[in-house]
Amino acid sequence: REAMRRLEAEGIIAQAATRGLTVAKISYRDAQNIYLIRESLEALIIEQFIDNATAGELAVVEAFFAKLVSAYRAGTLTEIIEAKQMLYGHLCRVADNKIAYDLLARLTLRTSQLRSLSVARSERKKESAYEIEALAVAVLSRNVDDARSAVTVHVKHAARSALKFIKTEATKD
Repeated sequence: REAMRRLEAEGIIAQAATRGLTVAKISYRDAQNIYLIRESLEALIIEQFIDNATAGELAVVEAFFAKLVSAYRAGTLTEIIEAKQMLYGHLCRVADNKIAYDLLARLTLRTSQLRSLSVARSERKKESAYEIEALAVAVLSRNVDDARSAVTVHVKHAARSALKFIKTEATKD
């Protein structure tokens, strides 16, 4: 029960008058704001990672980037999500920013339905793979400006793709 109350408090599930608890629908504006916050948050994480990373930590992140690119190219949604969680777990650990990791996890959870629809599209998967490769090159060369730019592009494109689904749902209602 406590877990259900927590999910309800975080806006993940909602009480429906006749059906009990259901997955909460996210509004277009809330989704927009989540992606805008993610842009800044992920750019901060990347910058802090670059500032703190040792050569060994860069080697580890290189493998995580490769795993994520591979998942985007040939994996399932579950494999993509797991690879992304591993990557961001490592980035946040090295960045020494547990708060950013917690916030990112909450924001990602709020948009999980949209993400699953967006990432299911083959063109978005392909685009994401290229975006992650660009991010990896910038991070591995410790180029903060290029890395911030690459992560911002990735989140903007994710937002563009995901927000289409809310507009589509709104026109059905």
